[in-house]
Amino acid sequence: MSCRDGQQTTHYAFCLYGGTSAATLELAIPPDALRWSAVRAGLRYADRGGDAAGVTRVALRRGREGRVRVVLRAGGPNLPPLRVDDVPVGPLMVQLVNSETGTCFASAYAAADVQRPRPGVLEAEIKP
Repeated sequence: MSCRDGQQTTHYAFCLYGGTSAATLELAIPPDALRWSAVRAGLRYADRGGDAAGVTRVALRRGREGRVRVVLRAGGPNLPPLRVDDVPVGPLMVQLVNSETGTCFASAYAAADVQRPRPGVLEAEIKP
């Protein structure tokens, strides 16, 4: 993961698959030197207004053993229509794909890893 990824030319695509092979949600995150920044051990995207498909935050951080941690937050009027309450609780697959390198960061979540802490909110985290 280069510290310049995303700042000039790299597009990212976030996809959520909820129990089918067709994406339940797709979000495009464009390159933007003002919103992408290199941070310790990774990259950060910040856009309070969520201009790009409602995406307000992306954090990509290198971890141990070559692993990468990805956090994405989205919401607001620019988020494509999705009734979160209609998404199956599990299993879920999420992917973040780098358009330049084709690198795909993916995670699969079992039903026990997916939670709805309040209406309209979906959270997934693999528990150790």
